[in-house]
Amino acid sequence: MNDNSKMAKIAEEILISKNVFISNEILAEVVYILFGVYKISKIEISNQLLA
Repeated sequence: MNDNSKMAKIAEEILISKNVFISNEILAEVVYILFGVYKISKIEISNQLLA
């Protein structure tokens, strides 16, 4: 969402450069927040998570 550009940059660097484990519960929470709070469509969320 890049609502905090400093943290977004740090998160992006970690996700790109390291092997990370993201549990199903965390993915479910991410989808819940993106859909419920940020009003992003399920299709867009799915496309981004699978990219």
